[in-house]
Amino acid sequence: MSKYDPEYYRKNKEKIDARNKAQYKKTADKILAAAKEKRKLRNDDEIAAEKAYRKEYYLKNIEHLKEASKSRYYGTKEKLKRLEELENNLESEEDS
Repeated sequence: MSKYDPEYYRKNKEKIDARNKAQYKKTADKILAAAKEKRKLRNDDEIAAEKAYRKEYYLKNIEHLKEASKSRYYGTKEKLKRLEELENNLESEEDS
């Protein structure tokens, strides 16, 4: 049995990702249908346990989640600002 070689995975990342993506596309319908069916067949206890888990996770990671949300917000805001500046520059060049 061979040992795990992280360097191999770094070198072949694109090849591995492409293979995984192709496999997912090939089996996506079955995977999604199975997940849908499993979710549909849950009982009340499983639903309550999942809600409790999600609430516990949220409370445990609230600071990290807020920071990530704030980061996405400001990143999007900055991106929109750059796009508006680019648009204004293009409009001013067209007017000239």
